[in-house]
Amino acid sequence: MSGGGGSPSPYEGSDPLGDLGASGGPVPGVGNGRSGGTGDTAADGSAETACSALRFRAGLRSVNPDELALVQVGDVLLVKLFSADRPQIGAFRVTDDGTLAQQPVGVLLERVVNLLPCLSVLDFVADVEEIDGGSVTVIVRPAEAV
Repeated sequence: MSGGGGSPSPYEGSDPLGDLGASGGPVPGVGNGRSGGTGDTAADGSAETACSALRFRAGLRSVNPDELALVQVGDVLLVKLFSADRPQIGAFRVTDDGTLAQQPVGVLLERVVNLLPCLSVLDFVADVEEIDGGSVTVIVRPAEAV
């Protein structure tokens, strides 16, 4: 881990948000598509265990106003790696027919170093906590098993 000596690891469950108990839960019709190990985890599942404790509050950047107009506080967005000009982590709206919107509502820039390796182990969601004009605050957490 680089930087800030002495700061607790985000994988130790020491996030001040703790158990957020956010409303929402799994998105109907969208599973994780994983059928076991990915080859990237230790035999004891330690990467998955560490990633399952990752929870944090973040602001979305590069917010798409057209997508934001379709989102409300309490909605659950799917967190996915995508490529525009460069690889980015986006928070995507699930459409009425259960597919992902073509464009993300916004992009996550906070805690990318922690989140990126976890996206290959677990699915993550972003609970929309606050919308203030074009400013969006979300709680990023592992998706619950369907």
